[in-house]
Amino acid sequence: MNLLLDTHTLIWWSVTQEKLSDTVMDLLQDNANTIILSLASIWEMQIKV
Repeated sequence: MNLLLDTHTLIWWSVTQEKLSDTVMDLLQDNANTIILSLASIWEMQIKV
């Protein structure tokens, strides 16, 4: 399955995984899934720094 992560999910996955549900963590840790990040998310993080 392809997973398009939004900005909050990416940040929480990187910093505070306890904010993510068990279902989301299972999906993120499944090697059968492809994780996709939008360039817009990178832009959004840069303007908020």
